[in-house]
Amino acid sequence: RIPTRHVYHDFNICKANSVLEKFSQWSEVNRLNVNATKSKAILFRATNKPIVVNHAIQLGTSEIELVNKHKTLGVFFSEHLTWESRVNYLVGKLSRIVGIVARCRSVLPPNIKLQIYHALFQSHLNYCHLVWATTTKTNLQNILLLQKKIARYIAGVSYTDHTEPLFTKFRILPVASMYEYRLLCAIRFSSQAFVDFLHIISGLKINESSVNTRRTETYVVPQSRTNYNFQSLHYNVPCLLNKYIINNINIYTLNKKDIRLYCV
Repeated sequence: RIPTRHVYHDFNICKANSVLEKFSQWSEVNRLNVNATKSKAILFRATNKPIVVNHAIQLGTSEIELVNKHKTLGVFFSEHLTWESRVNYLVGKLSRIVGIVARCRSVLPPNIKLQIYHALFQSHLNYCHLVWATTTKTNLQNILLLQKKIARYIAGVSYTDHTEPLFTKFRILPVASMYEYRLLCAIRFSSQAFVDFLHIISGLKINESSVNTRRTETYVVPQSRTNYNFQSLHYNVPCLLNKYIINNINIYTLNKKDIRLYCV
């Protein structure tokens, strides 16, 4: 997958083909067989930016098909990176699980239904969460509605009951708060190699401003105008760390239970 700013010109395609040619030679030398007919290419772009493709993308002598979206390792990637395809797929999966719990809501006790929630529902939310959870609020709201439904079924209450007390009672983290929780856990509990990788990929920099103000942030937050930047680790990591530093919270002294309380 080869990203670009606005338009794919011939130069970009030639550059992609050059990289793929080297990859083809490397795989041949190492006796690795790459099936070009199963390989797909996505040209990532903004929704309002047209693309121009005059030449085919090739791996060896085979042409690689250009697609608008593709599923890899269980996650749908689309050309606009809105994650709508991923969320729609996820909503379909979660709806079936909600239906299962609904049918047995009057038979099973709450603790068993809660185990079903964590085993079947929460596990789907956790999978690659840091990849797709920066999607739109509308998409997250669709998932939250299913979370509310299943919380009511677990508690055995009416569909008009408020779910905030139920989330607290069953320690269910709303999907809108999960990204912050999982990103903090990744920074706090991952191996040093992965933490170093996060620092590199996010371009984390200490703010070395010579002007000392009351609200000076510890880490530099890049200026962002587009949703692409707001979704990136380049923006989210320094924002998150600054938020906790401003509130005098040292995340490196917190356990997962403490982080969950701050994220609710």
